[in-house]
Amino acid sequence: MRKVALLSAVALVTSACASSSPEPAGTPEPSAVPAQAQKAAFDPVGTYDYTTVVDASQVSGTFEIARKDDGGYTGRILSTMFPEIPISRITVDGNKLILAASMDGQPLMMELNFTGDTFTGSWSFGDGSVAGSMSGRKQPR
Repeated sequence: MRKVALLSAVALVTSACASSSPEPAGTPEPSAVPAQAQKAAFDPVGTYDYTTVVDASQVSGTFEIARKDDGGYTGRILSTMFPEIPISRITVDGNKLILAASMDGQPLMMELNFTGDTFTGSWSFGDGSVAGSMSGRKQPR
């Protein structure tokens, strides 16, 4: 009987030690999830072609965005219908590009959602009562 008790105690200690032994170095814990590579932020620098409709007329053009020395952005909007419009603010939010400009003292806002180099979005002018949708593509560099 004593022999059975001794063998049981040894088995208990052996199994306890086996379950608490450290994993070999470099082995990830079972609950660890591999790190995901961080996707680079959308880089707005470049030239874009766009089309939209203004007052029932098809309008096409380009807008250009350049990086300033301080890391900010500057740009301009060119079209077949209007004179050059300087961009006053450029915001990148994930794959969304938001442009603010002013034309004839009225605000012009563009909000563009990118999938790769193509975008769809909207624009509004003045108090927002004049607005439309637009689409386009970033030109290859």
